[in-house]
Amino acid sequence: MITTDDAKKILDKKEILPSELKQLLELRDKGECNFILMDIREQYEYDMEHIKGCDIIVPTSQFANKLHIIKSYEQPVIMYCRTANRTAQVLSYLMSKGEYDNYSHMVYGIVRYEGEVVKSSTY
Repeated sequence: MITTDDAKKILDKKEILPSELKQLLELRDKGECNFILMDIREQYEYDMEHIKGCDIIVPTSQFANKLHIIKSYEQPVIMYCRTANRTAQVLSYLMSKGEYDNYSHMVYGIVRYEGEVVKSSTY
């Protein structure tokens, strides 16, 4: 298990490993760290399966129109998608805007996440 000091170092990185996200979520559940977990996949993908503890969904197709959501968060934002391709594109877009330094993404995406996921029984 990571410490709160370790969590701060991880949250400062632009790329977070799936194992690190799992540990961060465990610390957050204990109230020992604070961040926003954002799914940037489309709603139907989220409905099929998402990481337990996900705070918000902002689909890539709507991302540019919802930048105000990201700007409103003071705590770090960790994004994830299926395989990290979309999050890499979104991070590139954010860097081109030059305004956002409080964000990172989970590399490899939900397909490599080993923590708890919520799956729909209707899919």
